[in-house]
Amino acid sequence: MKLTYEDKLEIYRLWKQEGWILPIIAKKFNITKSHAAYIFNLIDKHGIEIVKHGKKKIIF
Repeated sequence: MKLTYEDKLEIYRLWKQEGWILPIIAKKFNITKSHAAYIFNLIDKHGIEIVKHGKKKIIF
């Protein structure tokens, strides 16, 4: 399942502000625990704007 920007914000909010634990968040959004942890670490390291942008495609 591809997560939207809003999903990623909600995942981070539940973890950071609400104190939900990793397995519950992963189950709620139907993702792996490692994927959820990756989102947490990515946002903590680079800020919330990092999840707003998709992958950049290089066209030759």
